[in-house]
This record gives sequence, C-alpha cells and structure tokens, in this order.
Amino acid sequence: MDATATSRKSQIEQAGAAQRPAIDPAASAWVMANAGTGKTKVLTDRLLRLLLAGTPPSKILCLTFTKAAAAEMRNRLSAALGLWSRLDDAALREELKKIAAGFVSRDMLARARALFARVLEEPGGIYILTLHAFCQAVLQRFPLEARVPPHFQVLDEAQAADLLAAARDRVLDRAESEAALGAALAVVAGRVDGERFGELLREVLQRRGMLAAAIARAGGQARYLAAVAKRFGVKPGETEASVHAEMGRPPAALAARLRRAAAALLEGSKTDRERGQAIADLLAAGNDRAALIDGYSAQFLTGKGEIRKQLATKGIGDAHKETLQQEAERLLALHQRRLAIGVVERTSALLTLGLAVIDAYERGKRDRAALDYDDLIERTGALLEGEDRKSVV
Repeated sequence: MDATATSRKSQIEQAGAAQRPAIDPAASAWVMANAGTGKTKVLTDRLLRLLLAGTPPSKILCLTFTKAAAAEMRNRLSAALGLWSRLDDAALREELKKIAAGFVSRDMLARARALFARVLEEPGGIYILTLHAFCQAVLQRFPLEARVPPHFQVLDEAQAADLLAAARDRVLDRAESEAALGAALAVVAGRVDGERFGELLREVLQRRGMLAAAIARAGGQARYLAAVAKRFGVKPGETEASVHAEMGRPPAALAARLRRAAAALLEGSKTDRERGQAIADLLAAGNDRAALIDGYSAQFLTGKGEIRKQLATKGIGDAHKETLQQEAERLLALHQRRLAIGVVERTSALLTLGLAVIDAYERGKRDRAALDYDDLIERTGALLEGEDRKSVV
C-alpha cells in the first residue's frame, strides 16, 4: 500500500472514531461538518442502532430539511437493511461491528437479518419526513388547537413569493396617498434599489414572528422605535440634517482657537494650507456653511470615519495639536451620531413599510386559507409548547 492510500485509510479510521459517539442513540448529539463528510451516514447509523436495539420502526421519526435529503435517508436505510438480510454470519458480524456497541451476539445477527422485512411490514414504516411535511401533518391533525383553518393549503416558495409581491405592490400604491407610507418609501428608496428593497421585505417577513413579539413587549410600534432610538443614543427630534449642520458650528471658544490654527496652517506645507483654507472658509461663511461641511470634515476624518493620523506637519502641529485634535474628536462624535440617526430613520421607514406589507400578505393568506412554510414551523412550535401540548404529544 502506497503512502497516499495509507494516509487515506488513516483519515477514514479517524473519521469513524470521531463519528462513533454520535451514532449512539442514547447520546444527544449535534453534528456540524462540511458537505460530503458523513453527516447523513451518522444519522443513518443512529437509526440502524435504534432498530437493532428493538425500537419499533413506527416509533422512529427522522426529520430533514429537504425532500432530497429525506429520499437519501430512505435509500441508505433500505440499502443497509437489504445488505444485512443477504450476508452470511461472518460478513454480517463485521458490518455490525462498525456501528454496534459491544459484542455482536447470534441474537443480534438474527435481529439484523429480520429488520428488512420488519420495516417493510410495519404500518407506516419509519417516518422520514421533511420538517415542513411533519409540521403540516401535525397541524392537519390538530387544526383547532393550532388555530389554523381545518382545510388549509400550503403555499410553496413560488406561490408565497407571488403573494408577497402582490402585497408589496398594494402597499406601494397606498404610499401615493398615505403620508406615513410615502415618507417611509422616500427614505428607503433613497438608499436601496428595487431588487434590494424586495430582499429586505423578505427578510422582514421571515422574522415577522420575532418582530411581532418584540413590538408587543415594547407596547406598540411607536414605543418599539423609541427604544431602538434610545439604544443608539438618538434623542427625540434629532435628524441627520440637524447633526450635519452642527458639524459646521464649532463652539465659540474652539472656533477662536481654530482661527489661529488656520492662520498657522496657511504658512505650512501644501496639505497644511489645504486644511487651513478649509477651516478659514468655514469660519468665514457665517450661517451659510452647509455646502462646506463635508469638505471641512474630510480634513479631520478619513473616509472610514476615523481621525486622521496627522492633522498638521511638525512645528505647526506642535503649537496647535490640542486644538486640531479637539475639533477632530468633536467632528467624529457628531459623525457617529449622524450615522446612528440614519440607522434609526431607515429602520423606522423599513419597519413602517414592512409591517404594512406583512399585514397585506397575511390578509392574502387568510383569504386563501393558506399557510406558508414559516407558518408551518411557527404554528407547530406554538402548538407543542402551548397549554394543550399534553393532549397532542
């Protein structure tokens, strides 16, 4: 055996040793690994261990996220049990040693050979379902307890997307006549294109349960947004425009020192002169400073919103270092406040639009007596955790 083959065999043996604790059905295991590294094999081996231990096939429930994964599980399980039914004692014992704990007895060999037929004959067999199919089955059995329409239909991803698009269009039409929606749309449209707006709405929709709970805990949408603003340190009435204007108004005492610093900078290097001229122009502009603020701020802050490492060359900087540093820190604090206000304003706008779209989307589902995939999981979770869970489980 060459070195490559030896190394490969060693890797397989190491993987098998690492997987063995996870295939023990008595252990609660969480397996995380890249695609193709054996997660499905671990789950299949756990099922085989349960069957070998005498667990009735109909008592086993295996949930996957996709139909393809569920089909793969069924195929692997069927292949393993079919192989066991055909092998002689020696070969079967070697197969069982790969997953079984302890000594492989003759009784275990007999049970292993009989499992293929037992699973086939068991009413319902082993339940290997997608998560959504399982939730749908539970809700169809207990619709009243789950508070869902008894004969609900399930929207697939394409149908849900079409319904969401229709809800979005209705809200956008309303924005032409409803001030709150119109203002919110203006904020969002100024930041994202139509495609990104659709993505944001889908994200809001996916988190609608968590969002509704957060708003309820806060005591309503207005209080929730007030809490968001407080979390970001934004005061009532502050806007990006008001903070932007404040950036161009250094306090009087600081402004006086900045004039002296500007005069010194104008005698320095090219970079010094540019910074000095920007300071002088801003201070001389009086109340008409709006157009100068961004260029002025750029003399102290980088594009990443950080204070520039050098605010003046040596000599000039030594005399006015404290003044320039103080102004840079003032501008940085205001820049960060302006960013925070922008986040709060855009959050408020997106929430206003998102909740309106969610409301229209939910009405559309109610009109059709339909649930989407997220509803299936949410309603099943609420059902199993609710007061009636003892009669359901």
